[in-house]
Amino acid sequence: RGRAGAPDWLIAYSGPWRGSAPAPVSIPASPAAERPHSAPGAWRSNGGCLKILQVAPLWESVPPRAYGGTEAVVHVLVEELVRRGHEVTLCASGDSQTSARLQACYPYSLRTAELENKAVYSWQHAALSLKDAQDYDIVHNHAGEEVMALSHLVPDVPMLTTMHCLITPDTQFVWDRYPGHYNAISCSQYATMPTVAGGTYAGVVYNGIDVASF
Repeated sequence: RGRAGAPDWLIAYSGPWRGSAPAPVSIPASPAAERPHSAPGAWRSNGGCLKILQVAPLWESVPPRAYGGTEAVVHVLVEELVRRGHEVTLCASGDSQTSARLQACYPYSLRTAELENKAVYSWQHAALSLKDAQDYDIVHNHAGEEVMALSHLVPDVPMLTTMHCLITPDTQFVWDRYPGHYNAISCSQYATMPTVAGGTYAGVVYNGIDVASF
């Protein structure tokens, strides 16, 4: 749903998955300097491989040690994108494990950190995640309204926000002013979401599942 007239970067990013999902493995975090960056927009001439900035919440590590629905989804998505040849940077807690480049402003997930005001760290994570956003073809936001609010500072970079949580009367203030794209994770979720003045609806995209891990 919602892909008619979609921009070319969105079609390239949301193309059909091929092959089976990789078996779950434990992968050490990779510093950003390990591999050279390509220029944004190079996907048009390199077989459709995009330069993608994935922003996860700072509250749980990726993948989560125990519970963490959003972070588990982000992990499966990032590993498959890397396997398919995309150049991916993951903004997450420093104790995350990924085969993508890991960009972290804090070494631990906020849930496990002994901090008095954790929200301040989450805002810093959102800001630093977008610091170099102009170097990417697309930003995929899983961290909610904090990143959406800051998207106004990088208006030339396409952003897709996955709606992992319900929109409340307070968070709708951000949604009504959001300039980017967003997707729902089910038809039921989209049918029950309130009408928002901001954003461009990009369709329903169900969460990926690593079947072999069950």
